[in-house]
Amino acid sequence: MKQLLLFIALGLVLNVSAQYNHEVQSANELLGGEYRKAMTVSVYESSLETVERAFKAELKKFGGKMTSKKEVFIDDALSDKMGPNTFDVYARLEADKDGKTVKIYLAIDLGGAFLEASKHPEQFQYISDWLKQFAIQTTKASIDEQVKETDKQFKGLERDMEKLKSDKKDLEKSIEDYKEKIKKAESDIEKNTKDQENKKDEIDVKARELDALKNKATSVK
Repeated sequence: MKQLLLFIALGLVLNVSAQYNHEVQSANELLGGEYRKAMTVSVYESSLETVERAFKAELKKFGGKMTSKKEVFIDDALSDKMGPNTFDVYARLEADKDGKTVKIYLAIDLGGAFLEASKHPEQFQYISDWLKQFAIQTTKASIDEQVKETDKQFKGLERDMEKLKSDKKDLEKSIEDYKEKIKKAESDIEKNTKDQENKKDEIDVKARELDALKNKATSVK
């Protein structure tokens, strides 16, 4: 049973791409106080706090000065894949109602123009691939944690079951011990009853003997 559960859980991890849609979509989103050409992707099975922490850590590879309040902003980011010039990054993360799906909205200001597929195909593809891989890996990592926690709970339940089985054996042994004690007590009672009957006979014989001796004593004058 344990192997089956682990197999199912690991299967979920290995097939995240097939289970969820991690494709990056183009969109016009309100970022930095204005509607901008942006990209969006979903991260699944993850809390907003988890994704925010991982995403900020990932964004640090672009360097620049990061600020984050309601949104994340990086001033003067830099990447060889994006060309020799610096760029600014705008990002916002939102959790769905289920609390397990987080949407990332990302816009990149290349300096006079925002990144979009039709005008900057190579740079767009790089960011799109990077964003998709982040979403996939973060989803996988979250499911990995769920697998670990579920496995921990499963092992705990197994220990509980072994304890219950052990307790049952102890109780069954106690019952057998009590049965043996009851059987011995019944045998002792039966013997005691016979002993009382024999002792009564001995008392009767001795009583008659005593009466006879008393009679002898009174007849002597």
